[in-house]
Amino acid sequence: MSTNKPNIIVMIVDNMPADALGCYGNTDAHTPNLDRLAAQGVRFDNGYCANGVCSPARASLVTGQMPSQHGIHFALPDKWEWYPENFDAVGGLRTLPQTLKENGYKTGLVGKFHMGSPYTPQHGFDTWIPDEHGHTIDFWDMHYVEDGDVHHHDGHATDFWTDKAIEFLNDNDEIDQPFFLYLSYNAPYGDGFAMRTEPKSPFGERFQDKAMDSLPREPVSKRNIDYVLRWSAANLPGFDFSDNLTAQNNLLVLRHYFAQISHMDDGVGRVMEALQKLGLDDDTIVMFTADHGISMGRNGVWGVAPYAFPAVGNRQCFNIPMIVRHTNHVAPLQESNLMVMQTDWFRTLLDYIGLEDTKIKESPGKSLSPMLKGERLTDEFDAVFYEQEEMRAIRTQRWAYFKFFPGSEKYRFEDELYDLSKDTGEDNNIASDPANAEIITGLGARIDAFFTTYSRPKYNLWDGGQAMAYYYPPLQAAIWQDAFGPDWKPEFPKEIN
Repeated sequence: MSTNKPNIIVMIVDNMPADALGCYGNTDAHTPNLDRLAAQGVRFDNGYCANGVCSPARASLVTGQMPSQHGIHFALPDKWEWYPENFDAVGGLRTLPQTLKENGYKTGLVGKFHMGSPYTPQHGFDTWIPDEHGHTIDFWDMHYVEDGDVHHHDGHATDFWTDKAIEFLNDNDEIDQPFFLYLSYNAPYGDGFAMRTEPKSPFGERFQDKAMDSLPREPVSKRNIDYVLRWSAANLPGFDFSDNLTAQNNLLVLRHYFAQISHMDDGVGRVMEALQKLGLDDDTIVMFTADHGISMGRNGVWGVAPYAFPAVGNRQCFNIPMIVRHTNHVAPLQESNLMVMQTDWFRTLLDYIGLEDTKIKESPGKSLSPMLKGERLTDEFDAVFYEQEEMRAIRTQRWAYFKFFPGSEKYRFEDELYDLSKDTGEDNNIASDPANAEIITGLGARIDAFFTTYSRPKYNLWDGGQAMAYYYPPLQAAIWQDAFGPDWKPEFPKEIN
């Protein structure tokens, strides 16, 4: 197929930090296909998501906006009957697939959506095959939507999404227009009931006897032990997360998690093989990323960022893989240390294909397109920003600073500062040291300026704004009710007992 613009494939996985892959240095991971993909293009080592939960992070990727702009601050629940018909959480905003469709692209979604109702095509997608649910309970028992109907699939979800992605490639091989495929695996997940059993995956045996030491595990921190234990009791009954070091059930989760990573990697390999067989390598830019990270015991946290209270800002919950390959166009064997935000990719991909869109000027995203083309960058990539309800963060090459909403006195939030030149594990909070007051003032001012510039008042939680969701965790919601009065509610309130 010959087109004036390259095809685009964005592969996004669920709940995976960058350092869970072999190409990012993980010694347990078996990811030969992703390692090869990274070697064929650019691996970004300092890529960070906008939020540590699925729905807001995914919304930031496709809109180029922060949660305090698009309004999704937490994961949407799967009770679609709670929502207006055909609810789309970012329906009023310009999205990447919509923009590409308007500019001649054939668009397809295969896999997890989790930004609104799955029953009717959203965001301008021509092909629409989403998972019916945002959350994963079992990789082998899934429901998906195709041609407006809900179907059951009793095989492994990763194999199914891979098969559907290859079908999309074959169907679009000979059409006279470029395509955009959003391939959204719900693996490896690492969370909730999906991890409670031995991995029913052909890759499970590889990890059966491994000690799984590649992701450091530390005892649950005193900072949030009560909240973590309450969460684990509700989501993984019988699992002992008070001991992140040796508990056998924790090893079960890790072995299951890495088996799903290998299974997903196999799917990526099959998609890339299909591209090659169709002769589309030179015509297709491929991006691989994750929605957000997850901590498997590092910094005393087990789970995603808000599973601690207050939310954590540490690297494993926010540092995500970002890999880009375009054969014979993007130079191979590149490793970039630039500070890259999830919101940068909306502008980057449009700019790369020559569709810089003036309608996204409100996005904080900057374009990496010149770098991908071997040219000099005009924007500075010296810091990333992200947010998690009560926490806002800035990271530079040297510093990680997490600023917390003052709230009421009973929460006693304490800001956190880490000197990454000495403390790569982010174990020693030096925010209370008077010697660092000037550093904190400067970093805090940058956080305030960023969110003042890019927050919409309606969704700025730190100024009495709402959350775009029917559901909001009761403990987090209590912060805003304490600060702004008992009448504070999410935009679509729904009581959940």
